Amino acid sequence: MLAILYPWFKVIHLLAVIAWMAGMLVVCWFLRAKLLAARAAVAVLGLSLPLALAALAPPSWMPALDGVFVGTLAGIAVWIAIPIIRECFDGDESLGGTLKTSILNRTATILLIALITNALSGPLHADD
Repeated sequence: MLAILYPWFKVIHLLAVIAWMAGMLVVCWFLRAKLLAARAAVAVLGLSLPLALAALAPPSWMPALDGVFVGTLAGIAVWIAIPIIRECFDGDESLGGTLKTSILNRTATILLIALITNALSGPLHADD
């Protein structure tokens, strides 16, 4: 309804979602070296709170809830990707190290990353 009355509403909504998503991704990035319990708590809260509040919150909160939810998903993806990428390289902190795994492990890792990327970048089928 607001998008029909105010054409700029969609743009502001999208920018707010991106801002909240980036903020949540930064929080997840700083937690990447913390204990698994701390990361699990942030993941559970970041996924469950927006879902729980979606029915109760006013429409003006939806960009924040959407951004926190999607940012948490992106943060979890980063937490999963870091050990996978480190497994393929010698260096702990940089990707400049030499490859240390066999060709089979590297190929499996690349195929797994390609599969995840393909699954996440496919078309979304949702009702308007």
